[in-house]
Amino acid sequence: MQIRFSPLATTRYDELLAYLREQNPLAAERMMADVDRALRRLRQFPLSGPPVREFPQLPLRQFLVQPYRFFYRVDSSRKLIWIVEMWHGAQDIRAPELPAP
Repeated sequence: MQIRFSPLATTRYDELLAYLREQNPLAAERMMADVDRALRRLRQFPLSGPPVREFPQLPLRQFLVQPYRFFYRVDSSRKLIWIVEMWHGAQDIRAPELPAP
């Protein structure tokens, strides 16, 4: 399966990496490596992430790269995984915009 980031998820991830690079370049490298490892696992097992408990009505799953939660949607017919949002674990989250199927 292919993995794509929504524009919002791309912006949030880029902002996080920019902040980490400024504060602690080693932490930015670790975060990128951890996210890359999680994405490789997700490609192999797209339904492995649990549903998002805050939004049971949405077709979302999540994976963790501490302390961040990445929310994604699987489009099986197109063999595509959309990363739609990411939040720090301490943040209150709101329902993300989902890309059209």
